[in-house]
Amino acid sequence: MRLLLNFIACCIMSGLFNFALATNEFESLAKDIGNKRIVFLDELTHGEKEVFKLKVDITQYLHEFHNFDAIVLESGMYDMAELWASDKSILNQSQGNIFYMYANEPAFHPLLTYIDQQRSTKRPLVLAGFDGRLSGEISINTLPSKLKEELTRWLPKVLKSMDWQRYQEILIATLKRDVENFENSQQWFEQQTVYLKDELLAIKTAQSGYDSPAYMAHLLDGLLIVANNLWGKRRFDEHDIAMANNLDWLLNTELKDKKVLVWGQFIHLNKHYYTTSKTDNVTSIIKKRYPNQTYVVHFAGLEGQYRNFISGKIEDISNNASSAERWLWQQNKSDAAYKFYSPNQQQNLLSNSKQNLSFYGLQYKTQLPAHHWHLYWDGLFLLDKVSATR
Repeated sequence: MRLLLNFIACCIMSGLFNFALATNEFESLAKDIGNKRIVFLDELTHGEKEVFKLKVDITQYLHEFHNFDAIVLESGMYDMAELWASDKSILNQSQGNIFYMYANEPAFHPLLTYIDQQRSTKRPLVLAGFDGRLSGEISINTLPSKLKEELTRWLPKVLKSMDWQRYQEILIATLKRDVENFENSQQWFEQQTVYLKDELLAIKTAQSGYDSPAYMAHLLDGLLIVANNLWGKRRFDEHDIAMANNLDWLLNTELKDKKVLVWGQFIHLNKHYYTTSKTDNVTSIIKKRYPNQTYVVHFAGLEGQYRNFISGKIEDISNNASSAERWLWQQNKSDAAYKFYSPNQQQNLLSNSKQNLSFYGLQYKTQLPAHHWHLYWDGLFLLDKVSATR
């Protein structure tokens, strides 16, 4: 307890960590998580400032007191790996490399400051990314040359026998999302990429993690989905398969034996499915592969505004007359800015309701039947009011 109080005092004095009301709420969360290894922190929109701030505080708390020593962002796996390997400030390199809705928002920046500050300690908070779409400037500027370097290292005969110049042009176009001029090369690029993936995965080596040929294979897998998606050959939601495979690979290599926090949007991180097509998403896949090791924390605002990450416009949270969020909040009124509800609390409170309630779904646009909540998340944080990110 003394350690906890000292940490709270230091953080408040430094301005890094607002622990007001956090102690009981966060301790309740940690108790509910128990010994689970993988904790998903979702967000309905990518665009709620207070949700970002709360998730930053929770991340710091779980790292400091409950040994969650890695944070995996919904950002490019290669970009995050390069940021982590760099000796420069991650915060200073975030623009153009970390997903822009995060990098542009000051409420997110304390997380990067914290990661920077912890890097030289005995227990750093390791940064990684699970997205295979690789849209960061680091990917665009350095991945083609990095891939050639790794193919020279692992598959020199294959590299010499292939038309590298042609392949590199399509690879760069894929990274820049401009493959229109290469429609006649679709089948060739796919065949080359699948062949490279298989050859890389077949290599037996003691090298592991980011230094292994399997790492390049995972990057190629994500980029092939990007190219085929741009060509209209694969659905957008198939990115979740690559994202889940990336996360799985990280859990068994770079983050082996670590307790891990995963930060991303609700559509990828709810434990049921990709909400628009009813296909497996990141969390539903990982949950099957790691039974009894996962826990999903859901976040929702009762009212306010958010920034639509697609249009960039500020939108109001749609008025839900039968809001399960509002009903839960009113069962235990207080002046708190947010509240945590364990699965048992949600079940007990909602079972007492005679009303036809529903929770907000993606972008506060859809509605989820209140009695289905357990299909999507475990613990729930409700925020009294949220505002749009920058």
